[in-house]
Amino acid sequence: MSAQDTIEVSVDNTVYLTFPDKIEMVDLGKIEEYAAEVSNDNLVKVKALVSGSKASTIMVKYGQNYKQFFLQVVDKPKKYHYSFMQNQTGSNTNIDNINVGGIISSQGKGSSSDNNGSAKNNVILENYNTGGATDEKREALAKCIKVNEIPAEEQTLGFISKFLQASITVIRNDKKNTYLKISINNKSSLPYKLDFISFQYFQSMSKGMGKQKRKAPQDVYPVFDNKNDEIPPLALKKLVYAIPSFALANNGYLLVNFREKEGDRVLKIKITSDKIQSSAIIN
Repeated sequence: MSAQDTIEVSVDNTVYLTFPDKIEMVDLGKIEEYAAEVSNDNLVKVKALVSGSKASTIMVKYGQNYKQFFLQVVDKPKKYHYSFMQNQTGSNTNIDNINVGGIISSQGKGSSSDNNGSAKNNVILENYNTGGATDEKREALAKCIKVNEIPAEEQTLGFISKFLQASITVIRNDKKNTYLKISINNKSSLPYKLDFISFQYFQSMSKGMGKQKRKAPQDVYPVFDNKNDEIPPLALKKLVYAIPSFALANNGYLLVNFREKEGDRVLKIKITSDKIQSSAIIN
């Protein structure tokens, strides 16, 4: 069993596997000790059910292709997202195989400005891995590009540390998706390496006598697999994500988690339901 073929999982955390085509089958060797769930057509969520379990096989069929791995239980996985967004020729699977999406602006010296002129900000259109060129994804991608052109509107949704600053600067909705423009400012002299950005909806339900009970989070996954996983030293990047909309109660919220690839930091931004539902519509 080689390290290259091994997926580390744990009881406490979910590990995500992303594939370039619709998943047709997932076969687990030890179904009593591991759990796997297909989500968003091309995403597999894997988790251990029993600590100390022996290694198990997992086979995934996506499109006409197969991949087989070993699952190994550890206390803390080295990574939580494995992307296999490669087609048979080794190139990324994108809409019509052209460079669109991943709207990024890189600015030196840790600048935090959010101007929208492509000439001023050296805007680069990079790849979104879409897993297929459906009309819905084309429409969502076009709206992502529109959202990227909107100057910063929000000033209070974010976190600031000595070497890193991240914020949600623009929010838009349509009938199916919520669009978020995220600005990440790396103020250190070292690259900031993202494992992935995850999104969770939380609801709080009334329990009687003024008390509230928080329901389990609802994980949602971006319409596109954004491949922007590193922010260079002293640089600002702007990422636009489209995620499925979710009907939240007044006391619900969306939690955006930034998980670092090499390190223990999990940074979070909380967006209230009021803020999401009061945001403008994008056509």
